[in-house]
Amino acid sequence: MSEFSEGDEGLEGASQEPIILKLERPRPRKLHVTVPGNWYARPEGSPATRCRRAAVTPATISLAPGEAYHLGIDPHATDGQLAGLAYLGLVSALRSLELVGCGRITDRGLSHVRGLTGLETLALWGCGAITDAGLANLRPLCGLRSLWLVGCDGVSEAGLAHVGTLTNLRSLHLCVAGVGRTGLSHLRGLCRLRSLALVGCPRVTAEGLARLRGLCRLRSLDLSRCGHVEDEGVVLLKQALPRCRVRR
Repeated sequence: MSEFSEGDEGLEGASQEPIILKLERPRPRKLHVTVPGNWYARPEGSPATRCRRAAVTPATISLAPGEAYHLGIDPHATDGQLAGLAYLGLVSALRSLELVGCGRITDRGLSHVRGLTGLETLALWGCGAITDAGLANLRPLCGLRSLWLVGCDGVSEAGLAHVGTLTNLRSLHLCVAGVGRTGLSHLRGLCRLRSLALVGCPRVTAEGLARLRGLCRLRSLDLSRCGHVEDEGVVLLKQALPRCRVRR
């Protein structure tokens, strides 16, 4: 008898029932969101899918694997209430943040977005108390792919120097009355930009458009309500960017 015989006999007499492993689905994490607004969810990897409203915040929300999130800030929110955004920096699946009509938010309040490095879309619409200095808080958001800067009357073309550092942008929508030649110069480094809207920018001229000729991936340019853009400037831009569709 070999030295393993006794062990072999023991194995032969043992039950041969299959082993079944029970794998539990990961439980959603809970997080208390103190910033007032609306919290939305959608499947991760499906940006075209319509978001569903998951909660009205402040509230305790569930973070589930495979989901991406959007937060729309309440228009009456204050700088102090936006301090709660600092805790959302831990939520890497927070993809989109929207401040629409948030007239009480100043540069101090906007400073709380600096840690939201997972953001891909940011909308600042009708936030009249935000200035050029406040836009410096966007610099750490190097993953941004889409930015809306509309009706923020405290922003001038000098603030676009900060926007020009967001080199991952694919879409940029500007409706800033003060944007002109100098402001457009700050956008020359946005080499991944595919869509640019300069809506209601009366200081944009043909000379300013010349600053955009190096944006070789640009496919769409909206010049609606830019009354000082001459036809010649548009023709020259199309010659430099033949695949770009220009709307006027």
